[in-house]
Amino acid sequence: MRLCSGLICRGALGIACFGLSFGIAGVPSYAAQDGQHDQVTVDMVDASLSGSEQQAWRNLSADQKNATVRILNESEFGNPGAVADMEGKHSELDVAVSSSSPSDEVTVASGERESWIQQDWKIFGITYTSATTKMGYTYQDSKVVSVERCYGSYYNYVPLRSIDHNSWSSIDANGQATCKTEWSLSRPLQGTVYGIQGLRVDGNGNILETWEV
Repeated sequence: MRLCSGLICRGALGIACFGLSFGIAGVPSYAAQDGQHDQVTVDMVDASLSGSEQQAWRNLSADQKNATVRILNESEFGNPGAVADMEGKHSELDVAVSSSSPSDEVTVASGERESWIQQDWKIFGITYTSATTKMGYTYQDSKVVSVERCYGSYYNYVPLRSIDHNSWSSIDANGQATCKTEWSLSRPLQGTVYGIQGLRVDGNGNILETWEV
């Protein structure tokens, strides 16, 4: 991902982990047998998704589901710093980045704003992991006066993966505020990987710099 504080089974959506796979009628469960670590299967993904994402998954063909599982089972899926390589390798994968923009409303000389950056890991248009860093702050004219909150949030539909995070903020002498989140990704029998997501803003809500996991 290029992506929770506690990537480790934290949050209501959590991480779906199942020991037995019974498969979906008419759809073979794919699981590479490399003997090195546990594998995600088709029925695990079906059980972990919910709502519109689950319906979109069930509308995929058997070949698309198996292709999705192969990508989810790659050690680089969600790995900070591996986005370019993974997108180049898999045309089905898209890591979408979005962020806030200054409000079009008439602004006052002082007040409070919120800015954010978000990254979504999608396969065949279905989001399996999403990580967001948000910062709420007060401003006076074009300068940030104080950071009221800085935090990361996420959801993760990938079985056998866990996410953790830690966020912090600062304000420099120019009145520009920075909020960063360090994300960690843990997988069975594999080393934990880390990445930084964040943004730097001025008092007008302009995003001056971003960091992507």
